[in-house]
Amino acid sequence: MEKASMDRMWLTRTDRIDTVTRGAIAGSIAGALFAAFQMVAAVEAGSGALWPWRMAASVVIGGEAFVASAGVALLAGGLVHLLLSVASGVTAAMLYEWSQWSRTHRANPALACFAGAGFGGLIWLVNFAVIAQAFIPWMWRPDQSLQLALHLGYGVALGLALRELGRHAMNPPDSAQPA
Repeated sequence: MEKASMDRMWLTRTDRIDTVTRGAIAGSIAGALFAAFQMVAAVEAGSGALWPWRMAASVVIGGEAFVASAGVALLAGGLVHLLLSVASGVTAAMLYEWSQWSRTHRANPALACFAGAGFGGLIWLVNFAVIAQAFIPWMWRPDQSLQLALHLGYGVALGLALRELGRHAMNPPDSAQPA
C-alpha cells in the first residue's frame, strides 16, 4: 500500500490544476450536448424546451420552478446544470488521471466510451435512483429509461472529451512517469 501512495507523489500542483481544468472543460462540453438532447426529448414529449431547465431549477427552488418565469427557470436551471456537469467532469478526470492505471496505459476511444458510459450510468443512479427518490420525488416524472440513455450519452461524450483533452496536454495524464 505504501508504494501506491508514493507513486502519486510526482503530481505537482500544476498537474492537479490541469486535471481539474480538463475535467471542467470536458464536463462543460458533455453537459452542453446533454442539455441539447434533454431539450429535444422534452419537446418530443410535448413538455416544451424549457422543461429540462425547470426540472434542474427545481433542485434549488423547489416546485416554484415549474411556475417561475422563463428567465428564472433558465438562469437557475442553467446554473444547476453547469455546476453538476462541471463537478461530474472534474470527478471523472480525477478518478482517471490520478489512478495508477493511467500512468502506464492510454485509453483508446472504445475504452473512453465504455468507461464514460459507465460513469454516466453511475451519475444517473446516484442522482435519480438515490437522491431524487429520497428528496426530489418529482424528478421521477420523466421517462427514466430515456433519462438513463441520456446520462449514458453524457458519459460517452465526457469520456471522449477527457481523452482528447488529455492527449493534447503538455503533461498527458497517461504518459509514463519515471519511477
